[in-house]
Amino acid sequence: MPKIFIIILLMLLPIASRSQTVEWEGVVYEIDTTIGEAKVVKVTNHEQKEYPIQESFVLGGRTYPVTSISTGAFWYCYEMESLAIPKYVVNIELPLFYYFYPPLSSIEVAPENPKYNSRNGCNALIETSTNTLLLGSNNTIIPQNVTSIAQYAFAGLKGLKSFSLPNTVTRIEEYAFVATRNLTDVRFSDSLMFIGDFAFYNSGLTTIKLPNSLRHIGDFAFLFCGDSPSYFPGPLTLPDSMDYMGRGAFWNSKISSAVIPRNLKSIREGTFFNCKFLTTITIPETVTNIADSAFWGCESLSDINIQGSSLQRIGHSAFKDCESLSSINVPNSVKEICDSAFLRCRSLSYVNIPPTLSFLGSAFKSSHIRSVNLPPNLTEIRDETFSYTGLESVIIPNSVKRIGKSAFAYCWKLDSIKFSNGLESIGDNAFANNSKLTSVILPNSLKTIGYRAFSNDEDSHRILKTVVIPAGVEEIGSGAFSHINRWHYSSLVDDLKDIYCHVVTPIDSYVFNWQSEKTLHVPAQSVKLYRNHVYWNQFKEIVPLTGEELGISPTTMREPDDGIHYSLSGSHISPNSKGIHVVRYDDGTVRKVINR
Repeated sequence: MPKIFIIILLMLLPIASRSQTVEWEGVVYEIDTTIGEAKVVKVTNHEQKEYPIQESFVLGGRTYPVTSISTGAFWYCYEMESLAIPKYVVNIELPLFYYFYPPLSSIEVAPENPKYNSRNGCNALIETSTNTLLLGSNNTIIPQNVTSIAQYAFAGLKGLKSFSLPNTVTRIEEYAFVATRNLTDVRFSDSLMFIGDFAFYNSGLTTIKLPNSLRHIGDFAFLFCGDSPSYFPGPLTLPDSMDYMGRGAFWNSKISSAVIPRNLKSIREGTFFNCKFLTTITIPETVTNIADSAFWGCESLSDINIQGSSLQRIGHSAFKDCESLSSINVPNSVKEICDSAFLRCRSLSYVNIPPTLSFLGSAFKSSHIRSVNLPPNLTEIRDETFSYTGLESVIIPNSVKRIGKSAFAYCWKLDSIKFSNGLESIGDNAFANNSKLTSVILPNSLKTIGYRAFSNDEDSHRILKTVVIPAGVEEIGSGAFSHINRWHYSSLVDDLKDIYCHVVTPIDSYVFNWQSEKTLHVPAQSVKLYRNHVYWNQFKEIVPLTGEELGISPTTMREPDDGIHYSLSGSHISPNSKGIHVVRYDDGTVRKVINR
């Protein structure tokens, strides 16, 4: 490169000035007279194809070599095609380009430069001591002995279409190939061990073939990969050598299948988020955690193979919106299924919930799940957990103390609920709009029934026939058993005729509507109280509970055909016959139960 000396008379510099700004051929330099060096700070014309950088300046007989190029010196240089680095430049503050990545096709470093080189005409900027490629171009051919691709090295290069890494390359740092929209193919080196965060974010990769040497994939490394129209989805092979796969690593990438490496213990947050073409996934026995949003939006995912019994947690929204998922076998090792884990899995009809589970979030809303066995250690069914599902029946175990808001709302097939003693609270709308429910027999342990807990406002015909409210209930929310249809007021049909309320003192709440068609059965000593109460006095009849009705207990503790069944007169009867039964169980206990 020819030397160009620009002589600036000392008389033009302020005597007390420490630095002077000079512009030459569209490039602005800052000359520091104290340290005796100059640096490139910015350009003034952003439409040039090249920006010749001066080797040095002479001021008043003193030479000031250009030793540095500042970060962002070539912002907005969207026409820049070539970059030449003079021999004195030993400090390049990367990245040089922040916006409008230029169509660089040529990078040349002066042969005498002690820190950088562009060996063998490779059209790249390489740090000599570390063999790190700092900056590449559309025409870069990475030479042998390069060991690392630096941050932003090829960022935004639109002319880059394919690439081959020599076997000496072991690391690709963060953002190295970010926004290379036309880069469709990269041949990774057989020695590559590390791919940094966002390394191929928003690139055009159509296939991802990872080497067996790879150990680390950073956060969002392949985010939005393969968005080009020519892309065809394919399988992803993750080498067993991997021991780290970052958050969102393949977010929105178009892969069809994947096998998780055996050295991984966690599938991290959003790893396969919105991978719409992903159909199968194999999770090895080493994985203990499927983190939040790991497979959210994988709408084609239909086959999940969970191997072994090490998995302990399925995170928040882990399989949310996996619309093709019809079943999943959750291993017994799982202790926690978090909120929205299977939200809107509209094909999901079966899932086994392990008996060891201690926490179940609002996991199955808007799935098609038909049956469920709740674990015996569960203490709470959280808000909306099974709402809008295809559940047909449910048994609430003794351990459950609370059923949350809308927990079983809009279960359009639910016709049987078996409550066990231990339940204390039923939340607002917990069983609202379950049109096939025929009876509600609540346990003696219950204290609170929430607002519109068993209401129905979606169907003009309610087939609920029996409600039994135990004596221990202290609070009943407004409209807990109401039946109102917004569109069919004149054609409402309500099969609920008899309510058996064991509460001695009337609760101040408007619990039922259309009372004039119903009979309320209450303790004998409370008949007058109910007839005089503002919310309860509209029933067609208010009558005392009979001796048999006072002894009615829910059958939730056992299957209905357990034990020996007798009529009230003492004769043997079928467990399936309707009416009041006296049941003697194998352990010697005797109960009166209603069979509807």
